[in-house]
Amino acid sequence: MAVAFRVINSRSWHDLETLFEAPGGPGHCWCMVWRHAPGSVRRTRGAERRKAMKSALSNLVCEGRETGIVACVDECPAGWVSVAPLETYRSMHGPVERPDSQQRPWCIVCFYVARHFRGRKLMPALMNEAVRHAKSRGAGVIEAFPVDRKSPSYRFMGYVDMFEKAGFRDMGMAGTRRHVMRLELCKDGDQNYRNGESRPNSPVPDENIVG
Repeated sequence: MAVAFRVINSRSWHDLETLFEAPGGPGHCWCMVWRHAPGSVRRTRGAERRKAMKSALSNLVCEGRETGIVACVDECPAGWVSVAPLETYRSMHGPVERPDSQQRPWCIVCFYVARHFRGRKLMPALMNEAVRHAKSRGAGVIEAFPVDRKSPSYRFMGYVDMFEKAGFRDMGMAGTRRHVMRLELCKDGDQNYRNGESRPNSPVPDENIVG
């Protein structure tokens, strides 16, 4: 199974469209729930809301903003992870203190894996790719807001044990179900850029292929 991880931009937008608009896809929200969006978008309902959410995400992509990564299995769009700088999202921390902006924090906010690709460990693979990408863009810390596996809601944000295995630390609760988990990617100002890794705002690959 060959998996290609594609950073969403104007060239790869079609992959995201294909994934989200397929039966069972998150076409109702277009992964805009936690992002900053105009009030006019949030006040829409039904089919108009789906159209407005898609347009809002498309606008971010066209502006060159970071939004996330799609996993393609044998060229078929199969999964998605929302990963971007912290400031591009609304507050999700609850009482937990946010990381200092000097740490260049990024967040992993949600996942989606198409039903017929589930059971192939795509979610942890997407998580690992999100961490790799954030680090390549200069992130000093990356956060996530997962839940326990028995949680009745927010499971699209990932699972606590999955992030624990990747080295994330539990910083506390944001509400009754979501944990705030944090991974320190560097301890000093230049650690991320050793061994030939990319500095912020330098070109990074749009695609990473594994398998």
